[in-house]
Parts: sequence; structure tokens; C-alpha cells
Amino acid sequence: MHGGNLNVIELNHLHDLSLETEDTGAIYSGGRDWITPRGSVIRHNWIHDVYGMDLHNGKLTTPHFSWGIYLDDNSGGADVIGNIVERCGRGGIHVHGARDCWILNNIWVGNRQWQVDVHGWSVSDRYTRSLPAMIEGYEKVAAEPAWQKLRGMELHPKDAPMPGGLTMRGNRFERNILVSSDPEVPVIDVRQVPFTHNHFDQNLYWAPGGVVRTGFLGAGATIGTELLGAWKGAPQTMPEGWRWGGKPSEPPKGGLSDADKEVVVFRIEGIKKPYPFAYGPSVALEAGAAYRLRARVRASHEAKASIGVQSFVTGEYFWMSPKSEVRVSTDWEDREWVFSVPVQGQAGWHPKMNTFSARVEWRAEDGWLEVAGLGLQRVEMRSEWESWREKGVDQGSLVADPKFEEGDPKRLSKDSPAWLLGFERIPVEKIGLYSDEWRSGLPE
Repeated sequence: MHGGNLNVIELNHLHDLSLETEDTGAIYSGGRDWITPRGSVIRHNWIHDVYGMDLHNGKLTTPHFSWGIYLDDNSGGADVIGNIVERCGRGGIHVHGARDCWILNNIWVGNRQWQVDVHGWSVSDRYTRSLPAMIEGYEKVAAEPAWQKLRGMELHPKDAPMPGGLTMRGNRFERNILVSSDPEVPVIDVRQVPFTHNHFDQNLYWAPGGVVRTGFLGAGATIGTELLGAWKGAPQTMPEGWRWGGKPSEPPKGGLSDADKEVVVFRIEGIKKPYPFAYGPSVALEAGAAYRLRARVRASHEAKASIGVQSFVTGEYFWMSPKSEVRVSTDWEDREWVFSVPVQGQAGWHPKMNTFSARVEWRAEDGWLEVAGLGLQRVEMRSEWESWREKGVDQGSLVADPKFEEGDPKRLSKDSPAWLLGFERIPVEKIGLYSDEWRSGLPE
């Protein structure tokens, strides 16, 4: 862990770490004061086998929740350049709410859950809670000429949130090489990141078979008819065929809107944890096929909801369509979720996965969630790579074998496509311990 500013962390060989703890990185920083670790450089390090370990239900779990480099809690203004990060318990780098960080010319390969994850904050969660400390940290130094020269210091913390409440700005992710050793492992995981204010380009992605996963799913043409049908029922009652699920702390509250409204709305009211959920009639979906779930949503106040498609047999398995958790605002918003049904051999598949149902959950102890126009249709699926690039990112990037010599990411062949993207050689011969007159010897 490093704090302060203008640190240079370079030429280290870091390995076999986080053996007794989790939520860690070989190199870690936090920035809840807005100013840490601005001006710092993490450069030319070789990091591998950062495991992470935790105790769950009386059993040790490893590898678990660890990264090579961890820019946590609004870390600002760091340069991450020319590092090689392999085989970490969760990912190569975790960019968690970080801002104004330039992540350039690195190699992320063979990490367990994904190679890189970039997860933003919003005003409805940690950003607002941390704002007083960030304002205090910023205003202490903002008038100093030395601080004014640091990247991103022209923006006051109170001015950082954008329309919609997202806060992540100023990051650049360029000329990196990302390689998953398993085709089912995503190369990147990005959440709550406004692409208008964060830049991804000139990167090289690869996974066995040449198909990379990004976690982004886009829909093509619609196939067939509507699968759910319109809500029906008397006002203030559950829609026909819908039921409450879970083990709620008190009787669930919710029902259809009054009949005189132009649009039929299903409202769920908040109660104390554990929250209930509502789920609809069973529908048959085809394994391997793609579907689009859509709805209009709003809430009494901004909070989390979960809207998706589930399949389960009590005591045997449970599956939920990915990225079902959303933040809902007070204005009506059109949302859609595109997913594919697992096939045998994919994560989440079960031999009894034959029926599915829509599911809606309001994750707040007060207020209400309203959902209108819930619909489900089969669609043509765009590839995850195409869906990712449709966001306007990685327009000059490639999916191609990086051509490591003998599989060693420290040795990039002369005909690697990475050179065409502007990748610069990493001085691996300088990394690690070295002989010096002040050092009596080197460990064997």
C-alpha cells in the first residue's frame, strides 16, 4: 500500500502475495481525500501469483479477491505504465472509482476472473459518502501552484458528477495487451463508466479461439413474438400469474396501478431486509439463444433494483441473467438487458434448466419501484466484442494473437501485432533484484 504523492514504484518483481488476506493488490492505493496518489508512477513491474484468501462458512477460499495493481476508492492521477501482471486471484488491475489515471502499455495475462476491471462510482453510493473528505483534501491544496500542475486538479470534487450521477472521469486505457487463458474468462469488465469521459483505444485483446468476452451483449434483429404478454389483474393486486418469492422480513407490499392510468404499472414497496422479489409465469427459453428483456422503470428515490430472468429448482440450482442489478432514478427510463441462455459446459448451465421466469426486486427499505412495459423477446446476438465497440470504445484496437515467444509474456515476438498499435518494449532485463556494492549477495 502506498499513500502520498509523486511516488515512483518501478522495476520490482512481486510474486506469491496475499497468502492470508483478501481485497488486496500487490500494489495498492486509495484516494478518498481526492489527492492521493496524484503524480505517482507504477512502472515496469513484473507481478504474478497474487492469490488472496478468505474464510467462508468455515472453509478457506483461495484464490480470492486480489489483484496485481489496485487503484481503489477514487485514486486519482496515477500513471500505470509498462507492467506485466499474470495469474492473480481476480484480475490484473482493479480501477475502482479511479479518475485521471493513465493505464498505458501494460500486459495483463492469465488472470483468473478477468484481466482488467474498471468499476465507477455514482452519487448514490460511495461518492456522496466520501464527498466531505474529498472536498476538504482538495481545498487544502488547490491554490498551491505545485498542485495545480497535477493532472485533474482543475476540477472541484463537487463538480465531478455528470448527468445521471456517474463520477468516473479522465482515465485513459491505451496500448495494453489483454490475454485470457480460458475463452470463458472475460478480457475486461466495465461497470458504471461514462465512455464520453474515459478513453479506451489501441489495445490488443486475445483469448483461445480468437473470440474475446467483454461482458457487453448487444441485440440484433428480433426473432419471434413477445414471450411475457401484458400485465393483467385488478388494481392493487399482483399481476396474473405472478408471485412473491424469497424470505421477506414482513409481508411484501405491491401491486398493479389503478385501472384509470394509461399505462399499467407494477409497484413494489420497500420493506426491511431480507427483501422480497416478484416473479412471473414460467416461459420456455432455448439453450444458447439470445433474448432481450426490456422495461420502463422509475423509483421514489435513487437506489438499486434487480430486473432479470431466472431459472431455478429449490435446493439444486439457481441462475439469473447477467447484469440484472441496476440503479433506478426518479425519472422514467427505458432499460434493456440482453443475455444468452447457458449451454452445457458454460457457467450456470444445469440439466434441469428447462423453464424460466421474469423477476423484479426493489432493494430498498423504503420508497417504491415502478415497472411498466416489461417484455421479453428472442433476438439475434451480436458478439461481445462488437457490442463493446458499439459503445464508441476501442475503435482502433485489435483482437489478435499477441505472439508471445514460447508463451512467455515477457518476450513479445518481432511480428507481434502489438507493435502496430504503438506498443513499446518493456525493459524486463532491469526488473527485480540486482547486484550492487552495498548488497552482500542475492537470494538463490
